[in-house]
Amino acid sequence: MGRSKKIKVHFTTQSLMHDYILQVLIHLRKSNGLTQVELSHKLGRNQDTVRKIENRMFQPSLNVLRDYGIVFDMTVSEILKLAEEFSQRV
Repeated sequence: MGRSKKIKVHFTTQSLMHDYILQVLIHLRKSNGLTQVELSHKLGRNQDTVRKIENRMFQPSLNVLRDYGIVFDMTVSEILKLAEEFSQRV
């Protein structure tokens, strides 16, 4: 019973972190004046990818985060650090 509780807490923490990463990705897109379609072209991905990420239908992989980093001149570590900063604002 204690073990499943631990897994649930871990999952909840992981879900929260995903939400903060999502907030960062949306912030980066909007603050650079890009539509979802424009960003998908810059990422070299299907336009549904950005829409699905922003609508919580798809969790971005490290490869997708890397591509965001390339577009916005950031490393994946910097994106994750921003997500951590977003989480501390709450």
